[in-house]
Amino acid sequence: MRSLKRNLFPGFRVLAFTVCIPLLGCGSGQNQVQFLGAELSTRTQDQETWASLETIVKIGETRLPELLIPVVHPQTRLVLGELQTYPLADGTNSIAISVSLNQVAKLDSSLGLTLPNGREIPRSLGAEAGSLVGIPILERSRIYVGGGTKKDLFLGVALSIDQLDSVLGANPLALNAFFPVQFSPELSGLYGLFTAPRASNGSSGIAFFARRSNLQKPTESLRVSTIDESTEGRAEIQKLSRYRQLRLNRFLRQKTELRLR
Repeated sequence: MRSLKRNLFPGFRVLAFTVCIPLLGCGSGQNQVQFLGAELSTRTQDQETWASLETIVKIGETRLPELLIPVVHPQTRLVLGELQTYPLADGTNSIAISVSLNQVAKLDSSLGLTLPNGREIPRSLGAEAGSLVGIPILERSRIYVGGGTKKDLFLGVALSIDQLDSVLGANPLALNAFFPVQFSPELSGLYGLFTAPRASNGSSGIAFFARRSNLQKPTESLRVSTIDESTEGRAEIQKLSRYRQLRLNRFLRQKTELRLR
């Protein structure tokens, strides 16, 4: 267990955990996709409530680019928050989201339950229809916000990765290989890989979602509990051919910068 390299939001403690996507095997760091730390919190600024999620992720030997992207209203272009990605010196990467819950509450939730590959977010997240708002960023990535400070709070990100479309895009099916993780009675999550066929309008990438209840309870009291590798994610992985798994493993061993879409 480790703590985050950087705390973007002072005053909140860190919840740290380590998980890897089982289809890649967890024996070699060169081909693992691991989420090594996370923080989900809220704060009040200028009479608005902001929700923040930061994760530390290792994506094999590949690196995320250093980006600071405004999250904007799809129609009015009002700035709702920001997404930040940057590589760290030890080969891991930081992904951080900060959004105004007040402004997000005014958005249409029609994109909320779909990933960039066009499929629904796995039901194991526990989000009911209409409870999430999906906000487009870049070309085909999205962030997701739902709930609030007086009920369960959902925050997530799906990053479309250009190179994964080439590595996995020939797969005939759009797949969601996601795995639930329970950190404590108050905090659970969902992490994994999504793919889209080359001929579709969707895209492939990685995603992480967090769900937290009882926001009044300090985060330092939370601990990792279980990672469930036997649910729907395992069934999805079986649909990915061994050939494509090997291609993905080879790609993740390359020291290359990922191109986000």
